[in-house]
Amino acid sequence: MEAAERRDALIKAEAARLRGGTNGPVIAAGSTGSMPSTAELIAAIATLPHGAVVLPGLDTDLDEESWRLIAGDDGGAHPPTAAAVEHPQFAMHALLRRIGIGRDQVTVLAARPSCPRERYVSEALRPAASSERWQDIARSGFPVQAALQSLCVIEAANAEEEALAIAVALREALEEQKTAALITPDRALARRVLAALGRWNVPADDSGGDALFATPAGRFACLAAETALAGVAPVALLALLKHRGARRRVGSVPRGAWQAALRRAIAAASVRPARAPSGRRSRSCRRPGSSAERSLGAARSFAVRRASSARARRASRNRRRGVEQHWERRARGVCRLRRRAAAAGLR
Repeated sequence: MEAAERRDALIKAEAARLRGGTNGPVIAAGSTGSMPSTAELIAAIATLPHGAVVLPGLDTDLDEESWRLIAGDDGGAHPPTAAAVEHPQFAMHALLRRIGIGRDQVTVLAARPSCPRERYVSEALRPAASSERWQDIARSGFPVQAALQSLCVIEAANAEEEALAIAVALREALEEQKTAALITPDRALARRVLAALGRWNVPADDSGGDALFATPAGRFACLAAETALAGVAPVALLALLKHRGARRRVGSVPRGAWQAALRRAIAAASVRPARAPSGRRSRSCRRPGSSAERSLGAARSFAVRRASSARARRASRNRRRGVEQHWERRARGVCRLRRRAAAAGLR
């Protein structure tokens, strides 16, 4: 069973258990019910005698007509419109409809402080069918300047400039002993910002995690697949053998054992039927092991060149160290002669 399927099954089982009856209080808080199984659980909790649902960020500033337009219900006042599925309040609207209550039936738990920015964002995201009400903002004397206070807009020429501007802002906040966070659904942008911060040795906690292919194990698996699909090409094979995963144990299998298995697999992959010029398969086959031998030969040549280069570097270091030690011994000998001459009264 897939993880998502198992999660939905567990949530639906819990909803069925709660509908069977419970005596204790049950509270669902902080969820918009964007998943059908979660919405079913929240609706079951809302119908309990001691159940309560706390809705996060319900927009109470939007007028009722525009609120109905989010679900595509225009009430006949507008031409038929599609539901605004990308609106931030769409999931909340669907959840209230599933529970069977209206927005006016939701009880406000505490008095909300005046926040012009929330009203401004609500107006900016209103459905397109009711965007003519934007004119009412100018006539009502809405404090636009107060809503946009401390808000900055940067127009970047490209993606690199965008990431660099965000990284500079985060670094500036860190230098001023402040807390800053980047919230974005664009993983490519997050990786570029992390790379820019890494050049300045600024640590950053990426809560989005890493893609599987970006991890060492995932990269090793991709290289192995690329080597097999490329017909054991020398470049792909060298990249695979140079990976640090090729120099470790694989579970309980010793390194020599799985490397021998890798060589056998490479040799087997190199035995392929040759194709005739017309595209039909020829009866003759390539010489067994020819592709593997070329690839392994290239790998051995690279290893030999690397080893000889390392030996040359060590020899050069040893010669340099020998010369330095020679002159150091001569300098110590001169110092000893000077001390003896000074002790004997000679100059």
